[in-house]
Amino acid sequence: MMNAAFRGLLRKEWLISRQTFLLTTLGLLSAWLISLGFSIYHEQPGIGLVVTTMILGGHIFYIAVFLISGLIMEGKTQLWLHSPQSAFKILLSKVVTGLYLHLASFCIFILAIIILFEAFPRLEDFNYLSLFISGGFGITAIGVELGLYLLFYWAFYHATGTHPVLGKYKVFITISFAFLLHSLLAYLGDTSFVNFISGLWPLPFDHIVGLYFEVADGGGTINPDSNPLTVGYLILYFFRISIWYSISAWLLEKVVEVK
Repeated sequence: MMNAAFRGLLRKEWLISRQTFLLTTLGLLSAWLISLGFSIYHEQPGIGLVVTTMILGGHIFYIAVFLISGLIMEGKTQLWLHSPQSAFKILLSKVVTGLYLHLASFCIFILAIIILFEAFPRLEDFNYLSLFISGGFGITAIGVELGLYLLFYWAFYHATGTHPVLGKYKVFITISFAFLLHSLLAYLGDTSFVNFISGLWPLPFDHIVGLYFEVADGGGTINPDSNPLTVGYLILYFFRISIWYSISAWLLEKVVEVK
């Protein structure tokens, strides 16, 4: 069961992020409504289709933006220096809050796309449930990993900055380290061993890794770009995000003051 201290952290994250969440959601909804208005006025559903696809696909960056903006605020206010909770719990509360806000926003725009397709019969029908489940899983999984990548580099950057000599070159060191690390990861990700693990125990459905639209003759549809989902892929995925998260929390525990 979730303890009271962690619930308190989640409540704090919601209180400091709810205004941004509401304003962002209202802003995206306004853009969608404007596109819907243009679609109805010009009888061109492709306008709304393009905007809606961009908004749904853009949710890949939702958690990353949420985490980085929250961490920048923590760095300015130094609030977590006065918290008795560990960096592990503080960061976890941010990830969990970013995750459920991401899912709430994604669900809103899944509803928006259903409205768009129901309003324009010329749009080719597709499986809403598949987009909601497979698309939600794929976009959320990519978003979480991207957010944890940035969290790791944020922690690395500030940890490097605490060193009396290396701190002078922390930007250069972080960029160089990111380049070398991702070159190594790209190499390892294409090895026969990793490809073998990724292909183990296929599941009876795909996961959507991207969305693209097609517009033709006044109609159109959304086409998902999907890959087969396997248990092996999930094992590697959870291993990666656990590593990024654990190292980030450990680094921040060692940083006396985040500047």
